Amino acid sequence: MFLRENLLPEEKRYLIDYLNSNYDYCYLSAMHNIQVIEKPEVIITGSSHGLDAINAYRLPSRAVNLSMHTQDLYYDYLNILKAVSQNENIRVCVVTVGYYSLHYDLSRTSYNYRCYEVYKPLFNDIHNAKADYVGKCFKNPSESEKDFYTSYFAQYNHYYGPAVLRDHTNGEIRKHGGWCNLSAIEREQYAQNRADKHNKHIKYIDTYKENSGTLLKIAELCHEKNIRLLVAVMPFTQEYMRHIYAGYKDILIEQLERIPYGVEFIDFNEADCFCTEDFVDSDHVSDSGAEKVTEILKDYV
Repeated sequence: MFLRENLLPEEKRYLIDYLNSNYDYCYLSAMHNIQVIEKPEVIITGSSHGLDAINAYRLPSRAVNLSMHTQDLYYDYLNILKAVSQNENIRVCVVTVGYYSLHYDLSRTSYNYRCYEVYKPLFNDIHNAKADYVGKCFKNPSESEKDFYTSYFAQYNHYYGPAVLRDHTNGEIRKHGGWCNLSAIEREQYAQNRADKHNKHIKYIDTYKENSGTLLKIAELCHEKNIRLLVAVMPFTQEYMRHIYAGYKDILIEQLERIPYGVEFIDFNEADCFCTEDFVDSDHVSDSGAEKVTEILKDYV
């Protein structure tokens, strides 16, 4: 679901066309534009887990959420680097992760087209993706298009809004009535399939080594800028937790303990407050789940 063209007069509809065609790029670009203007004290970055789970506008200090679907630690670092270079007011950086994040490289997955459609326009960086991309050709926004999508996201303060609804992001589960309306057996199967995909990343040792170095660079940057760094594992369903590789957490904690700077760590799966209704699928929260995560996070930031 995207914005309808009839929301603007005909001569302005090209503005909506650009937002609809480049929604994820527009969101991240707008968040960076907003943080330059508003100088927030808190920045958040991560994959869709963090994008879905944290309502930045509900935090006590002004915050922006630079998370994005499929985003990895490499692009988290580039987001942080860009933010701190433009905003000296940042005091807290929250990096949201999944248990498998140290072993995940977007540019080496089937989603690597996003390196060209989102991150090359933002950072001129495709990481490890191949240079011979033949997909959609990105068109830089005009000033009017940039102003339109920045004002749109400034108004709604969130990735989700009239253009994209949270419960529309998982079509397969939505067709079956939503996560809560699946049978226990169906939820278990969906969760196992999802966890199995994440468990396959354990074999990518080179990616683990690179991401470990990237995490260290994030910590060094935060230390240099006197920014508190909080690494947070987002909440997952009980079904997902039964199938995700348990060794991932030990690897993550071990790597954090090697960092010679102060890094705070929180695992939201240790909080005994999430229920089936707090999720839209096996590892992404619903509106009620996001409210809970944001309330807990308030105590940390």
